[in-house]
Amino acid sequence: MARNTLQKIKVLFLVFVVLYLVVRWVVVEPFIIPSTSMVPTLLVNDHILVNKFIYGIRLPFTKIKIIPTSDPQKGDVAVFHSVANPGIYMVKRVLGLPGEKISYLKEGQSYEEVVPENSYFMMGDNRDHSQDSRYWGAVPRNHFVGKAVLVWLSCTDTLKNMDFICDSKKIRWDRLLHRIE
Repeated sequence: MARNTLQKIKVLFLVFVVLYLVVRWVVVEPFIIPSTSMVPTLLVNDHILVNKFIYGIRLPFTKIKIIPTSDPQKGDVAVFHSVANPGIYMVKRVLGLPGEKISYLKEGQSYEEVVPENSYFMMGDNRDHSQDSRYWGAVPRNHFVGKAVLVWLSCTDTLKNMDFICDSKKIRWDRLLHRIE
């Protein structure tokens, strides 16, 4: 009897792990905001959920899209792999779609460029404190991970030596379950 119960627990645990991985790979993934580049929309130590399904389903651990859904839209706050270092995730707002002419200022100079096909011009909401497409160019479509949709937790400080866990005394209660627009 005990052996049968242990076997059921093992199967249940395995099912839970598989479901968790499928949800994380296909539907939604959590991220933590490390910088001020998206202030006031996103604050340092905001814990966000990213809808991965919206931009298409990919094979896990690859950029290979197996089921296309929709493309990023102007105004979306999106998470993507850095152009300069694909191992780093970034979050910025979509400001330019493929083929659009973009005008912007960088270090006091005016620039104008056309966004390349299958790429997007991304900028942080905190324009004066954001490294974005003005510096490293447009982001290729296959770098996109998903659309940021919800701040599920936010804090002004994290635990020492565990910067991914909010200090319970420093929670920004007014930002809990805050929709990202």
